[in-house]
Amino acid sequence: MKKIVNLALLSFVISSAGRADDLTRNAQTELKTQGFYYGEIDGALSTETSASIKRFQIRNGLDVTGTLTEKTLESLGLSKVETPRTPPVTQVTPPPIVQEERRPRVEDDRRFLQREEGLPPRPEAPRIAPPRPEPSSGYEEVFARTPFASAPPEIQRSTVKRAQSLLSKQGLFRERVDGMPSPALEEALLTYQRHTRLPLTGRLDLDTLSIMRLLPGRGGPPLQPFNEGGEQQRPPQKVYRGVWVR
Repeated sequence: MKKIVNLALLSFVISSAGRADDLTRNAQTELKTQGFYYGEIDGALSTETSASIKRFQIRNGLDVTGTLTEKTLESLGLSKVETPRTPPVTQVTPPPIVQEERRPRVEDDRRFLQREEGLPPRPEAPRIAPPRPEPSSGYEEVFARTPFASAPPEIQRSTVKRAQSLLSKQGLFRERVDGMPSPALEEALLTYQRHTRLPLTGRLDLDTLSIMRLLPGRGGPPLQPFNEGGEQQRPPQKVYRGVWVR
């Protein structure tokens, strides 16, 4: 009797864990659709998943817990996964099977003529594999609806490096300055936008680019790419009558 109770308890725990995984997986899907989550849809409440939940809670004025609370699920349009009820089994009498007369197809006629008249087989068309989609680098989301959304990759990376460097000097960005979009950059931008009273987007939008002086032709520095060491490339100096000039 004790063994039966233990098996039933183990089955209940496994089913509860499965429902929790489905709930987390649905939340990851919705967070990724809204641009808060960049990881894999695996149903695991990882550190990256918790960080994306925090960003969603900050954006929607909820309690920042990093967990899927009831209010967070309501804002995401989700509800806790319930165990589906098994409908009662009703016996239905299957209809009688009527065998239809098989009609010869055009392909069968062609094969018959090839076999009887010795015609060569019809060559098959080559199969062309569909092109594989290239992975998104994340710059389209960071620079959405800005001139940098369609800029060359080296300009996009250079601009992100400048933003990371500025945020790092203010103590908001603590990762490596590499010019790549990441959840850490989004969190730093959210904090910066909150301090400067800008709309909380977590992206390098037009208002954020303007106040950070990263827009070309608006008082910001010219768009010069960074070298491999993370430093901005400067134009070479010239010598005029023994004096160094820029």
